[in-house]
Amino acid sequence: MNIEPPKRMTPLRARMIEDMAARTLGPVSQTSHLRACKHFAAWHGLVTGDGDGG
Repeated sequence: MNIEPPKRMTPLRARMIEDMAARTLGPVSQTSHLRACKHFAAWHGLVTGDGDGG
């Protein structure tokens, strides 16, 4: 895994990180993609469930 995972995370987020690592996305690309997904979910009023209140 290229990026350090948060202490608590949903199985979906863990799977996304594993898939991105398997596709050899760099750490910056992984972080950027996860951030975009989090902002997209927030824009729709959905809970990301990554343990940081967002």
